[in-house]
Amino acid sequence: MGVFLLSTINVVAANKAHYETSMRRIPLEKEFEPYDRVRSVFIPITVEQQGNMFFVHFEEIVGVVQVTITDRWGNSVFTEMVDADMQPMFTISLMGLPSGNYVITFSGENVALRGEFEM
Repeated sequence: MGVFLLSTINVVAANKAHYETSMRRIPLEKEFEPYDRVRSVFIPITVEQQGNMFFVHFEEIVGVVQVTITDRWGNSVFTEMVDADMQPMFTISLMGLPSGNYVITFSGENVALRGEFEM
């Protein structure tokens, strides 16, 4: 019986480790002004989350983009300007931040996107 319990704990620990290291895509949506009538379906940026690491892929030329992550109270916890034309992939580490709900935004001349995620 002791061996069974130990095996069960190892399986639970292995499943938890797999969950924490598996990739998860953060859904992004466009931010529109009230007067904006044309809504394209294509989202030129994808974000994948693996624990506290985020992998941003710029799928299209969007120019210089400000990447901002805010906590649930609207406090900025990360901000960086990225030239998406020169850097098609960008990595963000949020190590040390507490668990909770966050919002990532991408804003620039050619893009305005936001997505919500939990860590």
